[in-house]
Amino acid sequence: NSIHIFTFDGRHLTFPGNCRHVLAHDYVDRNFTLVLQLQNGKPKSLILEDKSGTTVELKDNGQVAVNGASHGYPVEEKDVYAFRRPDGVLGIGSQYGALAYCSAKLEVCYFE
Repeated sequence: NSIHIFTFDGRHLTFPGNCRHVLAHDYVDRNFTLVLQLQNGKPKSLILEDKSGTTVELKDNGQVAVNGASHGYPVEEKDVYAFRRPDGVLGIGSQYGALAYCSAKLEVCYFE
């Protein structure tokens, strides 16, 4: 089992195993970091951290956590937020421009 990632510049990467991958990071102002947690080659969670250290985590079971604690939708914490659309798509974002949409089990995610 492994996950397939397509980078912003069009490269295709495959990652097996258990690890964390930084998918996007604001290297200029350090306003946000978007991280994918893999377990046995499958997405376990998508984590967005803002510059103050606040985290919002979308889990593969469709649940959301704020700073590691379970939370209901929608989430609005400091500069980050999360929501569930009526069609079941999950969203996570930052007031600084990071925005990701995922299927409920994190099988497919895309970033704006």
